[in-house]
Amino acid sequence: MRRLRLCAAIAAALVLSALPAAQAISLSDLIVSGSAGAGSSTSYLVVDFGPDSYAFVYYYDGAKTGFDMLQDLSAAVPGLQFTYTDYGGGSIFVNTFAYGPYPATGGGTTWWSYWLSDNGSDWSFAPVGAGGRVLADGSWDGWSFVPSFTAPAPVPDVPLIPEPASLTVLGALCAGWLASARRRA
Repeated sequence: MRRLRLCAAIAAALVLSALPAAQAISLSDLIVSGSAGAGSSTSYLVVDFGPDSYAFVYYYDGAKTGFDMLQDLSAAVPGLQFTYTDYGGGSIFVNTFAYGPYPATGGGTTWWSYWLSDNGSDWSFAPVGAGGRVLADGSWDGWSFVPSFTAPAPVPDVPLIPEPASLTVLGALCAGWLASARRRA
């Protein structure tokens, strides 16, 4: 049991030390669930259901809003759906999202918080609705599920490809621990 705790502590330390300190996330770092559009500009959408989050890539030219990105991605990516309320003046409130194993999630006493980022690492709560948010090349929009009106709104969790060196070290440590346990048995 002591070795298992030690292995878990070492694994946690390796994972935490491998995390970059608030640097820009690139397309090659992402686990991408789908994409839409064509053009020379790229923006990213993260939909975080809590247990799982999904990243989507949006290509475009010209002026586009966060709402344009939502509409175009939901039209192009099978299973990605959302419902919304338009309060006018760009104030789009997303009521529900559905994707993958998640049916329409949201509504009632739950809600979706809207976040913005320039690099995918540093997030700020959106001061505008998706219809008022003008995308810029490299911008990120994140939607994070909030289970109740009284719960704090979590920052979106970006689904990243694990850093290979950390996984190799972790695997070697666990293999060594298992070999040691077998020798004693």
